[in-house]
Amino acid sequence: SIGEKFHKIRNLVFLRTKLKFLKKFTEKWVEEEGNDVQEITIDRLGSEAGPIFLQVFKALKKEPKFFRLTRDENQDHTCVFTVTFRREGAQDGGGPYREVLTSICAEIQSKIHPLFIPCPNSVHSVGINRDKFVPNPEMNSPQNLRELFFVGQLMATALVYQGIMPLCLPSIVWKHLVGDPKVPTDILGFDHMTSQSLDMLLQLEKHGITEENFEQVIDFNFISTSTSGVEINLKKNGSEKRLKLEERHEYVSLVQDFKLNE
Repeated sequence: SIGEKFHKIRNLVFLRTKLKFLKKFTEKWVEEEGNDVQEITIDRLGSEAGPIFLQVFKALKKEPKFFRLTRDENQDHTCVFTVTFRREGAQDGGGPYREVLTSICAEIQSKIHPLFIPCPNSVHSVGINRDKFVPNPEMNSPQNLRELFFVGQLMATALVYQGIMPLCLPSIVWKHLVGDPKVPTDILGFDHMTSQSLDMLLQLEKHGITEENFEQVIDFNFISTSTSGVEINLKKNGSEKRLKLEERHEYVSLVQDFKLNE
């Protein structure tokens, strides 16, 4: 299709041309028979109200049609819902809406509601992207998956209606979202230590490792560690299977596949 061809050459397309396409796409979201902006009330002061993210998640209608606004020349299409803060007297002229989006991003990138957790580079303070977060593999219940889908809806509306969602995500996450091919070097952008270990296995001579001293230097089993710190078997009984010299390429391939598609 034309869309697939455009996707393949997008790096060669000027930004202003891309923005023209985005504008045309945005106009399709604002329909003659769309929906009015939803109105919700958020309680930031009540101790029992819970995280702002969950309040918004419960309050908003999440069917796709409710994120398509009615075409109205007098209406500002920069948000799909307006916010009133309970007991604060704030009326939404755009400020409360932006505050809520900022609070949502802060909560889901923290222990408050950790849908996203610091990437390994952040945890170990090594490499690049130490400020980035990745999806939390432990937040995988049906409820969590619905919440992540909702985050995606908010991200899409922020893009379409030119809002801002301050999420700090490494390129591997965006590659998953837009369908870009993932390559082994992407691992360096979020898990520097794993990338270095794999590089060592692929370049033994560079690191002074020989067939004779391999088992003394390399003490690996067929396991890897998830971004949440959980040990994962790469093959059946992997934690009991010691890595041998002739198996190193298989091991590297298994780790790369796991890390790039976790």
